[in-house]
Amino acid sequence: MKKKIEQLLIDLKFKGMVKTFDEQLALAERRA
Repeated sequence: MKKKIEQLLIDLKFKGMVKTFDEQLALAERRA
């Protein structure tokens, strides 16, 4: 059970990183 929760947290963290990366990309494109 603990392993599953850890995997979920890793997935959420990764998705969060991807989301912020996409937002940074969008901001950079808007400025260009």
